[in-house]
Amino acid sequence: MSQVNTDEAESRPPEDRWWIPIGILVALIPIMIVLGLVAPPDAFYALFIAPVALLGFVLTFFSPIFIHLDKQYVESVSTWNPSGWYYSIIFPPLTLLSIVYIYQRHKYVGVP
Repeated sequence: MSQVNTDEAESRPPEDRWWIPIGILVALIPIMIVLGLVAPPDAFYALFIAPVALLGFVLTFFSPIFIHLDKQYVESVSTWNPSGWYYSIIFPPLTLLSIVYIYQRHKYVGVP
């Protein structure tokens, strides 16, 4: 059996793509607001809104995990230490914090 080199695993930088689900959530926010304001309350139109709303719900539900994993990367490559308040993105009114997170991440890391 081969033994895993723990020094190599510990020295590997964290993954840098955890901002993508948060970015998708940022893009979905205005789409969901517009669809909520424009959509008539009927079952046919709900068939088109349901997938977008479900994706938004799933991304919002798992956003603390995405924030945690991306926070590890950001801390390893920049001087910015994201606040713990970003974990509150899971609460619907505070989902708008994801916009602030992506903006601050861009300011310190440069990607997205």
